[in-house]
Amino acid sequence: MELQLQNRLQAQIADLLWEAQTLEEVDRIVRVFGHDARVVYNMMTAASFDNVTDTDLAKQALANLGK
Repeated sequence: MELQLQNRLQAQIADLLWEAQTLEEVDRIVRVFGHDARVVYNMMTAASFDNVTDTDLAKQALANLGK
């Protein structure tokens, strides 16, 4: 995953989030670092969705809408 981060702090936050083992750890990082951490978390989440190529469920749902 490659992110276009704005500064060194965001890069450090990304490293912390990447290493987090639980959602509680992620929440703690976001609470401590605030806005920058939310931005990085959202960027990481969006980037992970960009890597999803499985569209079988979407194709099925769209086909059902047409019925």
